[in-house]
Amino acid sequence: MTPEETAHCLACLFTTGENPMEPWHDLLEQAGGLARLARFSELELAQLFGLPAARARRLVAVFRVGREALLESPPPATPLCSPSEVFAYLAPRIGWPETEEFWVLGFNIRQHPLHLSLAAKGTPEQVSLSIGNVFRILLHHGAARGLVCHTHPSGDPSPSEADLVLTERIVQTGRMLGIPIIDHVILGQGGFSSLADGGYLSCD
Repeated sequence: MTPEETAHCLACLFTTGENPMEPWHDLLEQAGGLARLARFSELELAQLFGLPAARARRLVAVFRVGREALLESPPPATPLCSPSEVFAYLAPRIGWPETEEFWVLGFNIRQHPLHLSLAAKGTPEQVSLSIGNVFRILLHHGAARGLVCHTHPSGDPSPSEADLVLTERIVQTGRMLGIPIIDHVILGQGGFSSLADGGYLSCD
């Protein structure tokens, strides 16, 4: 959609009056577009853009419903072969939560995504993960290989030492079970890091 069409849709949802599109067009410009607007929390929308609390809450809810719709949509017919393709697939579905979340993406043998599942949800600083749950999800969906992903609410997608240790444990478990883990992707605000690209794990 064009920015004008997007502003019109938001105006239809939230506002009435003679020029309902004007504030939404301005908001989209200030935020840097719809994708960036979807990353803000209720508090940030109120503090940074002056949205009333009720309107900010409704806007966040609309974006959340959109992400849920994407999670339930059929997976793409083409394989995800690079970290940038994985990021483009994950970011609109996971969004930018205010707490750390750990997700599991299963693939078939041709690396087509089968299912994206939330494995654990934590605090703004950390998430506690059961490695067994990662592989229960992959086995349940018949995945031939898997990818793990978690969010950094701080905005910095760089891996911590704890991230590297956890990744090694997940990769080793996958090798024992015959389900290779091909990457661990960390999402920050608008960016990502790939531990496979960084040389922190081998892609079997």
